[in-house]
Amino acid sequence: MLIWDIKGFEGANHDNFSEKISIICTVTLLMGFGFFMMARKGIWVPCIILAVVWLAHVLYFALRVKTIPDK
Repeated sequence: MLIWDIKGFEGANHDNFSEKISIICTVTLLMGFGFFMMARKGIWVPCIILAVVWLAHVLYFALRVKTIPDK
């Protein structure tokens, strides 16, 4: 079970590398499940929208959220 410390999340725009990987993996698993369920029924437009949203999440965490050294 994943539990994150929401250390003043309102203004924080930085995470250490392990937190970033944990968040990206969790988002990928949840969105992947949604994608799979929609693709299984042949609903392709929402699948494309979900893929674009997933890509935006990955790009945001890779490019906008600063990585701080692990403690």
